[in-house]
Amino acid sequence: MSEVTSSQKAVTRVWNPRFTCIFLANAMMYLGQYMVQTLVTTYASTLGATTQILGVVASAFALTALLFKFVSGPMLDRFERKFIIFGAMLVMAFAFLGYSFSESVTMVIAFRLLQGAAQAFTATGYLAMATDALPREKLGTGLGMFTLAQSICMAIAPTIGLAIRDRFGFPATFMTASVLVFVAAMMSLVIKPVKKEEKKKEKFRIHVGDFIAREALLPMFFLFMVYIAACLINSYLVIYATQIRGLSGIGIYFTVNSLVLLVTKPIVGRLTDRLGFVKVFVPALLCSIIAFFVISVSTSLWMFLVAAVISAFGNGVCHPVVNALCMKAVPVEKRGAGSSTSYMGVDLGNLVGPSLGAWVAGTMGYPMMWRVMTIPLMIALVVAIAMRKTIAQTEAG
Repeated sequence: MSEVTSSQKAVTRVWNPRFTCIFLANAMMYLGQYMVQTLVTTYASTLGATTQILGVVASAFALTALLFKFVSGPMLDRFERKFIIFGAMLVMAFAFLGYSFSESVTMVIAFRLLQGAAQAFTATGYLAMATDALPREKLGTGLGMFTLAQSICMAIAPTIGLAIRDRFGFPATFMTASVLVFVAAMMSLVIKPVKKEEKKKEKFRIHVGDFIAREALLPMFFLFMVYIAACLINSYLVIYATQIRGLSGIGIYFTVNSLVLLVTKPIVGRLTDRLGFVKVFVPALLCSIIAFFVISVSTSLWMFLVAAVISAFGNGVCHPVVNALCMKAVPVEKRGAGSSTSYMGVDLGNLVGPSLGAWVAGTMGYPMMWRVMTIPLMIALVVAIAMRKTIAQTEAG
């Protein structure tokens, strides 16, 4: 029995000291990240970016995030994870600082690519570390709690970022985000590592099996399908609500969605542990499909808020549920590669979704875009049902 397994079996509580420290560092990172995410395209537009270029600014980070995941998985499995995350967080902090000094759209895109390279290590690394800190029988519950950090930051970071921008300007906002990520990097250094077998002394070599975990291909597929649709919320909801429907105050959609997620994610984690992946994932996909149809017919703010609540039981649930399946599927020694493989689905979805959605919107209009883009969700639903026996075997270990 490996030392990882022995160490993990000794853990019986979700909120143990190691997991709590990882949760707080991850939350600090997301706080800075979402402050930037909501403002970087707006900032690029003030520098003269066209609508087409704004699409590049929005998705550029996903390209480098995807490319660097080919090395992030093997590195996270071979070397001490907290030091890799520390280095990646410093790079991210530098990228955010770079936005504040950018005087052209080209500079913004360059720092956006640098941010994506860092994100290839941060999200996957924190997921692997959080999984190491949790007992296997409570992975669903623990990872549901872990993703609360993202939900909380989605609720408060845009408001904080906008307030700083309105009072002090864009550069001050990006500098603040940079400081937050730097603090998160320092917090990562105090995380107590889980002991591993002595594999680090071997010569570091990368094979296909090191960065693509075969066991995580199905979770990667599910996240790819989910994020082709889910990324449209961040990319086009504000434009759709304000320019097409003529509404104001649409920012409250994200606040309501995030607040509901604070309730749904812990509950869904426990349900996943008790009922299994398929019985939670399929209803979540149905909620996502319904939310998109509600958005497509929404003509008032309250209708968008109804969609926000439904989506919290949909898109917001899918990611942690798939993460739990992925971490159960891969061997302990390949959790870095498994996490990296799974997140490739997110990056691919973020690359494909905005362009595909823009093409559908330009061809058929925004209302039809929301309806047509439910097709990937339907495909994921069919595959989950068809593969339910295989998935059940994976969960049983």
